Amino acid sequence: MKGTNNMVIGIVIIVILVLLVIIGFSIYNKLQRLRLQVDQSAADIDVQLKKRYDLIPNLMETVKGSVNAERGTLTKVTALRDQMKDGIDNKDYDKAIKASNQLSRSINVTMEAYPQLQSNSSFTSLMETMTTIANQISACQSAYNSSVTNYNLAIVSIPSSWIANMMHLKQVDKLVSASTEEQKNVNVNFDDLK
Repeated sequence: MKGTNNMVIGIVIIVILVLLVIIGFSIYNKLQRLRLQVDQSAADIDVQLKKRYDLIPNLMETVKGSVNAERGTLTKVTALRDQMKDGIDNKDYDKAIKASNQLSRSINVTMEAYPQLQSNSSFTSLMETMTTIANQISACQSAYNSSVTNYNLAIVSIPSSWIANMMHLKQVDKLVSASTEEQKNVNVNFDDLK
């Protein structure tokens, strides 16, 4: 009888240990999946920013052809493109997105100042593409922030926080949303373009 009780206790302990190991692996896999989702979301932002970055030279050539006297605008666009590239290369998506948004505003101001650009089909097509990419960047940013929220929630929730601590996982920062300055209406001064 005593041997049977010991065997039952041993089997119960083994079953409990096996269940704990299965739960541990399940939590580990969940954390890995969430981390990969964050990485994929960041890569999606990267792709959209690079598409926009690569589109800018075509847009600049179109503007050059239509507005020969716009050296200031072209210089500003080039500087913003360089800021985007720096942000993309350093995985500083906030910097890249801010430069990208400033670039769009600058191009829109130029378009308003030079109505002949609006009649240029190449420029119009490029601007539509820029708008589409801007919307895709915004969607990717939202998906990234959602993935980060899910990941951060998983690594601070019990019992997954115990596994996350053993894996030395840290919370990931969300991309910054628009500043109050960026949310304001744009005050356009055409004198800055000359």
